[in-house]
Amino acid sequence: MFPNAYNGVKKIYLAEILGLIAAVIGGIAGIAAAVGILAKEAGEQGSGYDAAVFGGGVVVIIAGILLLISFILNVLGISKASQDEPNFKKAMIWLIISLIGSFALGMTNEGSAINIAANFVYQAADVLVTFFVINGLISLAEKLGRSDLAARGTKLKNLIIGIYVIALVVSLISAFMANSETMETIAGVLACAALIIMIIAYFMYLKLLSRARNMLA
Repeated sequence: MFPNAYNGVKKIYLAEILGLIAAVIGGIAGIAAAVGILAKEAGEQGSGYDAAVFGGGVVVIIAGILLLISFILNVLGISKASQDEPNFKKAMIWLIISLIGSFALGMTNEGSAINIAANFVYQAADVLVTFFVINGLISLAEKLGRSDLAARGTKLKNLIIGIYVIALVVSLISAFMANSETMETIAGVLACAALIIMIIAYFMYLKLLSRARNMLA
């Protein structure tokens, strides 16, 4: 009944999967960088150090490509789904705002007031993209008479948005604390907590997208 929404949700789901893979690859790049530093400290610049630096660079490029593909698929998916469900149009608006915030974040000095504000805009817009995508899935479920999935989506929406808001607050606190050398340790702990919370929310979101995709099929 909603072919555009089905094709759109499939793309959004694939985009999120690619984003997850890119995050994992990024973690591998971080490990490679750590290995390179250890090799350099051990005086092995000619062997392990060079290999780790080269491997880390390649991995970073791969992660960047996957993130670009993920973003394009997300844009195409939300655009396609918006032809059948208005909530996805709102998600598209916030996706554009999130992109602007991301650019501003990369062009400002870390720890500056503008950088912190850009980070807030970026993360808040990202939360609202998720919010309206989930709203769109709930609306589609109601139109298809799937009250069970709509109810599940509503519960997950409240929980996921709550988790995202907590992560947003934690990350902002972490950013402010990072400006003080005495608070670096606490900032690191808060950043790790935010990451764990975001990972939980991410997998919950993927599960909801998968269920919605199967429903629309």
